[in-house]
Amino acid sequence: MTGPDRLQEAVAELYSSDPDTFVERRKALAAEARAAREDAVARQIAALRKPTRSAWMINQLARSDPGATARLVRLGDELGAAQRVLDGAKIRALSVQRRELIDTLTRQVLSVAGEQFPSAALRDEIVATLSAALADPRIAEQVQDGTLLRAARSEGFGPMAPILTVVPPPAESRPAADSRSSRPRTPGSRARGGEVRNMPSGRGERGRPSARAEPARAEPARPEPARAERVTPSARGEPAVRGGTRTGTQADQQRKAIAEAEKALADAHQAVDTAVAAEEKCRAAVEKITEELVEARGRFNAARLQVRQAEAAQRQAGLALERLRRQGGPQAPHTAWQPKRS
Repeated sequence: MTGPDRLQEAVAELYSSDPDTFVERRKALAAEARAAREDAVARQIAALRKPTRSAWMINQLARSDPGATARLVRLGDELGAAQRVLDGAKIRALSVQRRELIDTLTRQVLSVAGEQFPSAALRDEIVATLSAALADPRIAEQVQDGTLLRAARSEGFGPMAPILTVVPPPAESRPAADSRSSRPRTPGSRARGGEVRNMPSGRGERGRPSARAEPARAEPARPEPARAERVTPSARGEPAVRGGTRTGTQADQQRKAIAEAEKALADAHQAVDTAVAAEEKCRAAVEKITEELVEARGRFNAARLQVRQAEAAQRQAGLALERLRRQGGPQAPHTAWQPKRS
């Protein structure tokens, strides 16, 4: 199994399994990669983040029914196009489809995850994330890939900064990803990109040769002594081995710095996992208290109704007794009703 295949299989397993087993299974998969001498893949697996409950549920929809999330992406593209050209009639028609699709997908997410009685907070997170995916292509991509980590929220229809992080790509695919990310996306970024590309060519504005570049070629001898002075130990009367020693020391320091950075990253991931677990625990406690409050309010309303019914029966009994007395029946000793004392 190659490194990219191992990483993708780890992603598929971790993001489709129960979140409660995520951390332990991630450790096991990273250990398997290290045992196969794939340290880079092991680090990528160890860097994978645990999703929240609502994000995990949406991930299950993406993996069980890719067509459902594809519909979300298509509708988001259509809404974005209508928004850009300010087509009011089309925006109104697509907004109706938007509400219907989000309602349908929310029910489907809950069904796939086996949530028969979801809390209001959980349902709200699912609806908000699906709505954000319609507004932001970056979130839509993560929804479609099934690699959501957090619920997202968008105010209205427009771009937003996602509060999500996705799985790192395989090492072999990074150059392609970097080249895609470096492509200009806005007119401003295209202008900046053009300036960076023109700098090494030694040309000034509008493609004309720069006046500063010519003297540098005509007088190459000026910078040479400085370079030789910097890199040649013998110029200072020092043994050549000193340079090699310094190079070895720098390599050792770099390896040490990398190891410390990797440990800091692992500690940061552990801290995030701990915070996420605490957040989920608090969320579960809030949901439980909310449910208990709803039940207690129901019992309170039922008890208050019983009190009113008992008071009405008491009044009816009192009226019946008064009618009998006025009719001249046998006089019974008059005793006032006293509440029961506990």
